[in-house]
Amino acid sequence: MTDNEIIKAFDCCGGDGCANCPARPFTDCVDRIMDEASRIINRQKAEIERLQECPKCVYAMVGEEAVDEATAAKAWERANVGADNA
Repeated sequence: MTDNEIIKAFDCCGGDGCANCPARPFTDCVDRIMDEASRIINRQKAEIERLQECPKCVYAMVGEEAVDEATAAKAWERANVGADNA
């Protein structure tokens, strides 16, 4: 299932009903949705951890250019102000 199909399946379980659910063909649809959601969460968690290890990568991902490592580090700090309190 794609990420969008998984999100739609959660919406269906949350009240939209099974008629248009992309997980409907599976006999164990709830288990399938949970497994797929776990896959997405773990993939995104790994991506966040990778980006946290490399501040320059974050800016490359959003199209900003870090002039040098010191500039990238300062930008990273500014972007994460208060992140510990979130």
